[in-house]
Amino acid sequence: MYFLIPWLVIKYRSWRILWKINPALENGGWWGEKKSSIDQLLRPMAPQQSLRSLRLPSSLQAAQLKAELAKAGLTFPLVLKPDQGKQGRGVLQIKDLNQLENELHKSLLAEVYVQEFCALPVEAGLLVYRIPGQSGIQIFSLTIKNFPKVVGDGKHNLLKLCLNDQNLRLWIKVFRQVTPSLDWEEVLPSGQEKFLNWLGNHTKGCIYEDAIDCIKAENLESVQGIFAAEPNLDFVRFDLKFENLEKFQLGEFKIIEMNGAGAESINIHDPRYSLVDAYRILFRQWSLLFEIGKSRQKPPR
Repeated sequence: MYFLIPWLVIKYRSWRILWKINPALENGGWWGEKKSSIDQLLRPMAPQQSLRSLRLPSSLQAAQLKAELAKAGLTFPLVLKPDQGKQGRGVLQIKDLNQLENELHKSLLAEVYVQEFCALPVEAGLLVYRIPGQSGIQIFSLTIKNFPKVVGDGKHNLLKLCLNDQNLRLWIKVFRQVTPSLDWEEVLPSGQEKFLNWLGNHTKGCIYEDAIDCIKAENLESVQGIFAAEPNLDFVRFDLKFENLEKFQLGEFKIIEMNGAGAESINIHDPRYSLVDAYRILFRQWSLLFEIGKSRQKPPR
């Protein structure tokens, strides 16, 4: 990448064009954007697909928290996040008011962000773009996030099942941190599944699977509608949840987050891809970003 980006700067005769991408987002979504600000932009564009959320001062007491949550229509469980975060850092699932109050008081941040928990079973990252001046969106990648799990055999406990798995054994420390409610002595009945993590991030043990061949842009009318509602969006990744791919294409999904120009095409983490494949995808992504920036620099006639 250290060679590619300077070459693209020379080719397009500017690096400043990158900051023209996504005028609707703070800094184009390259850095520093707040989840709460993106929510305010997204909710009018996708009212059916947006999750309820709230930004809270960390100094609130239990009674005040209860009142604020009720006003926003939020019930437990909730997801607690830093308003500015990355790769799942600081994200917690909150079961009740006491836990929320404790986590807020432990926080070093003045404000935190809470979001309703979405229990839909499939999580994915959808990276889409639109060249300014052209109609319709293009799909860059769709990546399904497969959550780590074990299957019981009726004999071994949870810890032993993980230790016997060549991949899962590397993530036990992470699973203990992210899902502290796991009972590692539990013996699962034969054939019963147990998920070890609920965070859809490759740094938390998720296995990513490229699913671009499963959908077509023309079948995503709901996503087309989101972009049509905001002409100043060019390149974003939606982190989504849905029941299955068929319902997703019918517009039945929820948006967990929307990321801007700095978003990564997470299909590069598909274990089927080689390092060369990953660089090929990244090269294509960065070339596209420069092309979008160039189009923004000279508005179409």
